[in-house]
Amino acid sequence: MSASRRRPGTGTSSTWCGCSCSSASTCSGAASPALTSREPTREPAWGTSPPAEDVIIAVETHTTPPERPAAGLARVALLSRCPRCGEGPLFDGFLTPTARCRACGLDTRFVDSGDGPAVFIILIVGFVVVVAALVTEVKVSPPYWVHAVLWLPLTLILSLGLLRPAKALMIALQYRHRAREGRLATPPPPSEDAP
Repeated sequence: MSASRRRPGTGTSSTWCGCSCSSASTCSGAASPALTSREPTREPAWGTSPPAEDVIIAVETHTTPPERPAAGLARVALLSRCPRCGEGPLFDGFLTPTARCRACGLDTRFVDSGDGPAVFIILIVGFVVVVAALVTEVKVSPPYWVHAVLWLPLTLILSLGLLRPAKALMIALQYRHRAREGRLATPPPPSEDAP
């Protein structure tokens, strides 16, 4: 997030890229006197960097580091392994996630990939099979039963073969980015001074 000094006579500040924000939203409080007291200067040309003195940089950091570094996404997806340690199995059955990793003890109750893996697989496999069927029809023009014998098994094999790695990848991404189920923020309790 970057912001330049506040323009005299206005309640907003204009960043060097042209967007306007209030000083409270860009600086987490009132504008700095050092920034508001200076006279405005010419804005830099589009695509050029602003002068270093005009930029306030805020860095957002996570307060708690991950317990252990996350395992590689390719290893987790292809081998269906734990997203934290990369060792323990991720699934009990074909697509049922384990309750806890046997190697590192990661609690996998956060797992909720939903329909995401299935949707991606449907789109990818559908594209591959339809293009292959169209190319075969145009170049060879086989009877319809040949299409059924070729494309139905290929669709099943690709869909079932890619579903487990896709689900493991979605779970690993959830773990890596600390994605959780959406929750509504609870409003603060009313103050006793309020009428």
